[in-house]
Order: sequence, then structure tokens, then C-alpha cells
Amino acid sequence: MLLVLTVGLLFLITAIVYMTGIPLKTQIDTKLNEYLDKLSISGKVQIATFITGLLFLLVSCLTIYLAIADIHSSGRIRLESTGGKLTISVSAIEDHLSRLGRNIEGVKELKPRIRRTPTGWGLFARVSVWSDQNVKDVNDKIREEVKQGIISIIGDHSIEPIDIHVTKIAERGRVGGRRTMDVEFTA
Repeated sequence: MLLVLTVGLLFLITAIVYMTGIPLKTQIDTKLNEYLDKLSISGKVQIATFITGLLFLLVSCLTIYLAIADIHSSGRIRLESTGGKLTISVSAIEDHLSRLGRNIEGVKELKPRIRRTPTGWGLFARVSVWSDQNVKDVNDKIREEVKQGIISIIGDHSIEPIDIHVTKIAERGRVGGRRTMDVEFTA
């Protein structure tokens, strides 16, 4: 990657020198003409140029392949299995954690997103909580239940960090902006 960046900078500098007409242009022209003369005469220079071009082509192809492979595999978590490969879809884990979140006291809705981090995998959850619950207590409950839910699904594979963002604090018993009656009146 650094090699490709360096070559790109060299081409950029060369283009700037030629476009602006800096005095270095004559020196670069001279060196380029010497190189072209050697290229047409010497077989070693031809081979070196071919190998350098091939190396740049391979590095470029490898960079593109790795970028595509990383994007393609970002939706799956790979685990070790004695019988062969085992991959789990990130969306399957997110769906399970979303269902799990509905059973946590104080949580109205849990929207988990599992994302790749520099150290592995991380969970970023958007949460709606009920107003009659302490947010810090609900946060602790969510973290514990999510950790246990992940362990129950994929074993000891850890997903760290578990970041929680409370997006809404909802009131129970509110419908359409008006408070509903908790007690029925009889006439």
C-alpha cells in the first residue's frame, strides 16, 4: 500500500513539474531520455522494468482483492470448529439480541448492530427505555443480558465493546400523546 502511494506521489510530482514548467523539467527530460536509451539497448534494464511493472500490477490486484474480501466477510463471524468451518451471520445474532432485549425489564426496544472493530467485533445498541426505570440500572441489565446472550449463541467468543446509546425514554400508558386511564369508570 505504501509502495503504491509512493509511486502515485512520484507521478503526481512529475506531472506538476511538467505542467508548471519548473527548471527541473530539463533535468527530468534528460534522465528520462537516458533511461529510454538504456531501455532500448540493455536487456537487464528491460527485464528490471518488466519486473517492476509486474510487481506494481500484482500489488494493485492484491490490494483490490483484500478490500473486496474484507467487505464480503464483514457480515459473518468465523468460529473454530472441530469438524470444519463455522460462520455465523451477524444479522442472525442481531435478531436474537433484539428479541432478547424485549425481555429485559425497563427496555422498550433494543436495536443492536454488530460491527467490525480494530480489535475484533463490537456491539453498538440503540435502546428505548421506559421512564419508570433508572437508565444506569437498565444499562447494566442490558450489558449483562447481551453478554450472556452472545455466550449462549457463539460460546466464549467475545464481542467487545458493548456500547449503548439511549435514543428514547418512553412513558408507559401514553397513547397518541394523551395519557390513558388506568382505572375504568363505570356509569
